[in-house]
Amino acid sequence: MKQIQPKQIWYNGSEYMATVINYYGTWDNHLNQCMYFFALYTGTVDQTEIELVKGNLTMDNPEYTELNVSPNGNAYVEQWIENKLNVVII
Repeated sequence: MKQIQPKQIWYNGSEYMATVINYYGTWDNHLNQCMYFFALYTGTVDQTEIELVKGNLTMDNPEYTELNVSPNGNAYVEQWIENKLNVVII
């Protein structure tokens, strides 16, 4: 889990501030596509409170190819997730 800049999320009829993200790879065909699970939470990295939103993100080409030639795959994935979800990981 990582801290994010607070992001306003509508959840169950109220507005909350998401402050934590969790993400991890769930599937990879080792050819041209992979998938990442994500969830946004209130609270802190050490003590999450409410899971506000969760889902899956699918990476296809050309991003998948760029990931595989990237010198730092973890940093590439983190930036890709930031762009897809419009969040800033701190």
